[in-house]
Amino acid sequence: MPSPRIIATVALAVMASACTGPTTSVPAPPSAIHNTSTEAHHPQPSRVQSAVLRGYGSISILDPGARPSEPRRIASLPRLYASESGIRLQTGTPYGPHHVEAHSYTEEPRPHDPDSWEEAIHTTITAGTDLRIEAGASTDLPGLDLPLSLQGPGEYNVRLYARGRDANPGQLDSITEEKYLIQVWRS
Repeated sequence: MPSPRIIATVALAVMASACTGPTTSVPAPPSAIHNTSTEAHHPQPSRVQSAVLRGYGSISILDPGARPSEPRRIASLPRLYASESGIRLQTGTPYGPHHVEAHSYTEEPRPHDPDSWEEAIHTTITAGTDLRIEAGASTDLPGLDLPLSLQGPGEYNVRLYARGRDANPGQLDSITEEKYLIQVWRS
């Protein structure tokens, strides 16, 4: 498996992307993505959210109270855009399914095994209110509807892992299962 491409600290942005067709967000139980280690030096998430998304075309992590700014493309990773207040990742296929799991921590978690992911992005976002997940232009996502930020306004670290996205660009339906893991904790 190729080694993951990594971006270290990036400033982020709010962007909306519309995808025609029906959209759904179905709550899902946490998957095998979840690190089940119970060792004291490996913090466990305080909140786990999970859903299978269909028909959105993008996944964003953003502060919904922040003013949108002009996004810029991150050259080293295709279909990744960022500015001051959020990050948007275009999915490989617009229609999915996209398995998304979000873990919120009160302290820095152990990174997941990089060999099990094709992409790994680590950045910081300053939240004036809180951090949320948006798919397409929607924040009404059953299963992913709680804030990612556990400790109110402030600066948060965000790790976003992706698998299967590169196998599906331009496809209407997934050829390979797309999975996304988001880890968030206070800086």
